Amino acid sequence: MSDEHFADLADAAREGRARILPSDPVGNAAPGSALESMERIAWGDLWQRGQLSSRERRLITLTCLALHGNERTLALHLRGALDSGDLSPADLDAMTLQLAIYAGFPRGSAFNGAVQQALAARDAGDA
Repeated sequence: MSDEHFADLADAAREGRARILPSDPVGNAAPGSALESMERIAWGDLWQRGQLSSRERRLITLTCLALHGNERTLALHLRGALDSGDLSPADLDAMTLQLAIYAGFPRGSAFNGAVQQALAARDAGDA
């Protein structure tokens, strides 16, 4: 990836993050930091590719985050999935059972807890 292409990803990353995580569109990455580079690649490139739909990317991302137990990022992506309409509460309920069967009941239960928190926060109007 050229330096010029990498620099062009900044605007796409800001726009992509705002679309993908509408309830938390502002990143905390310091200019020039590793986190800024990761955000440019994730939001400005990966999520913009056409091979997978936004819904498919969300399912994959939520699965990875649930399996790794990253609660903060999982919460952001759950809210993004709900806020965008890519996934419904019923979709997330079905995903909970799928995770429980294939990744174990503790992971499924933890994911269900995160889903319930995201739904409660959304219903309360929290950002």
